[in-house]
Amino acid sequence: MEDNQQSQAWQSTGEPYEMPHDAKADFSENDEVPVYYYCIGWFLLIAIIAGIAFGAWWFFLKDKIDLGGEGDGEPTVEEGMIGPEGGSVTDASGASVTVPEGALERSVKIEIVKVATGRVTDDYHLKPDGFEFKRPVTVSIPFKVSGLDYYEQPEDIYLLYRYNRYGNESEVITRADRSKRMVSTQVSRF
Repeated sequence: MEDNQQSQAWQSTGEPYEMPHDAKADFSENDEVPVYYYCIGWFLLIAIIAGIAFGAWWFFLKDKIDLGGEGDGEPTVEEGMIGPEGGSVTDASGASVTVPEGALERSVKIEIVKVATGRVTDDYHLKPDGFEFKRPVTVSIPFKVSGLDYYEQPEDIYLLYRYNRYGNESEVITRADRSKRMVSTQVSRF
C-alpha cells in the first residue's frame, strides 16, 4: 500500500519516485509484459529464420543464378575443320579460335562449346581436349561491360584456363579490345 501511495504522490507532485533498496522488480501474474517486448521477440525470430533461409538458398543455388546475359539452356556448339594452312572458328556470340599457319600438321576439328553464361564473360569449352598446337593459337571471348563493377576496366579481365582433364588451372593474360568488346589471349593447348 505504501508504495502505491508513493506512486500516486509522485504522479501528483511531479517528483521522481525512488524504489526502496530492499524492493525487487518482480512481475507477478497480474502484471502485463509490455507489448514492445513481444514485437522485438517476433522481429528477431523472423530475422533469424529469414537469415537461415537466405543462407541455405545461397549455398545451394548460387551457381544456378543467372546474373545477366542469355539463358544457359543447352550448350551451344560451333565447330570447323582447320588444316595446316590455318583458319578460324567463330560461334554466334563472337567467341573465336584463330589458328595460324603451321600450327597444325593435319586437319583437325576445332569446337567452341558455350557451357554457361557468366557475369563478365561466358564459359567455353574448347575442343579437342588435350590437343597441343605447334604454335600458339588466339582465343577471343566477348565480354559484357554491364558485368564490370564501377572500378573495373576491361584490361582487368583475366581468363581462367584449364588445360587438362585433371583440372590444372592458370590465369592467362588477356588483351582487351574495347571497341569490339573482346578479350584475347594465346594458348598452346586445349
